[in-house]
Amino acid sequence: ENLPELKRLGARMERDPFVVVMASYTLSPMALDEFARQNGLRFPVLHDGGGTLTGLFHVKNYPTEVLVDHRGREIARSNVLTPEQQMAMSSTANYAIRDAKKALAPPPTPRP
Repeated sequence: ENLPELKRLGARMERDPFVVVMASYTLSPMALDEFARQNGLRFPVLHDGGGTLTGLFHVKNYPTEVLVDHRGREIARSNVLTPEQQMAMSSTANYAIRDAKKALAPPPTPRP
């Protein structure tokens, strides 16, 4: 249900310090590869068989979207993306990208 929006978000921010990652602990690695191929996914699809990511991000419901900034901090979470939530998540991602670009920018060269 949220896959088309995730694909658009990933494509729109391909050149930014941002990446969409999908993880599943229920599907096998082969099934995930097939799912990614059939759906034309260009972002990483991870097998979380041990539940490491599920535990790390305290995922209780599926699907769950978690937005993590460049420092590894969770900055937004949603279980179902309504159009309003999509806009809010996109806005939050834009702010996070702006902050990441500032943090990753080389320091200005001092003038003699």
